[in-house]
Amino acid sequence: MDDPDLPDLDLGHGVTARWTGWRPERDINPQYDGIPDVERFGLLVEHAAGDGSPCASFATFDGEVQRLVAPDSPKWDVVTLEPLTLSPSLLCRACGHHGFVRDGRWVPA
Repeated sequence: MDDPDLPDLDLGHGVTARWTGWRPERDINPQYDGIPDVERFGLLVEHAAGDGSPCASFATFDGEVQRLVAPDSPKWDVVTLEPLTLSPSLLCRACGHHGFVRDGRWVPA
């Protein structure tokens, strides 16, 4: 889920990003009891596909909770939060958009 308390990021080159958190409704998801909420679970990265249509990809951050609830998802290391730097690069599986998030900016690959 998007976190309305955290600002969206304009990474440049037409790329924006939204922080996502992980806060399941435990009354209907008791299997998650004992697993803490995570304010910054990952990042929704929005961009234009090669034909100009809107597209998006998702980066799940590497963390203890992420490894528990999304064990088979690729993970990204948060090198720094401010300014945001992720490792490795991000490649959109839908359209092939590829680049790096370094020092809070999108760097095309």
